[in-house]
Amino acid sequence: MRKTIQLSKWLLAAVLLMLTASGCGPRSQKMAALLSRKEKAIQVIDKIKSEKQLGLVEYEIEKIVKAKEEGRKVFILKSKKEILCSCKAYLKAGIDLSGFNPMTDMAIDPDETMITLTLPAPTLLSLNIPIDEVEILYEKTKYSNGFTLTDLNEILRQGEAQINASVPDLGILEDAKQNARLFFEPLFKRLGFTSVQVEFKENQKV
Repeated sequence: MRKTIQLSKWLLAAVLLMLTASGCGPRSQKMAALLSRKEKAIQVIDKIKSEKQLGLVEYEIEKIVKAKEEGRKVFILKSKKEILCSCKAYLKAGIDLSGFNPMTDMAIDPDETMITLTLPAPTLLSLNIPIDEVEILYEKTKYSNGFTLTDLNEILRQGEAQINASVPDLGILEDAKQNARLFFEPLFKRLGFTSVQVEFKENQKV
């Protein structure tokens, strides 16, 4: 299994957001200075929420999928066929920001030095298994004309279901939590908060 961390895009977005919050010129800086840290934090969250989904980590994994007909019970294929495939799957996990409400999920102390964000739990945002990257390792056919595109699509659907079921064990959601902290903590410290706590709604901490 190979994983890549998708932070570069969001770090760039964070820089742009910080420039917006702090201002680029004397007039902008003067206007920004009139805002409280809480107001700045709400502005930043609103800008981030405009993205709808915050992608935080990507995985590339290889999945072996086996399909066959056994006795009278047909699992996938409708004739005497067996196939063993190697599939590449591309997963992206992150946070669905539509479930975040700054008024209830963001707590700031009276001195505006400490901020706590309670984010929605990370979820799998996308799962893609390209059919052109499927490698057939073994196939056996009997009384049939071989495998059809429909057969392969059914196999890929089975592989997708198996991957979805294994997501909690892959570590991708835990990595998304870590990357959420890497994203939000420096962003809000730049706004002037000395303590930034990032938690998640299912109360699971890494």
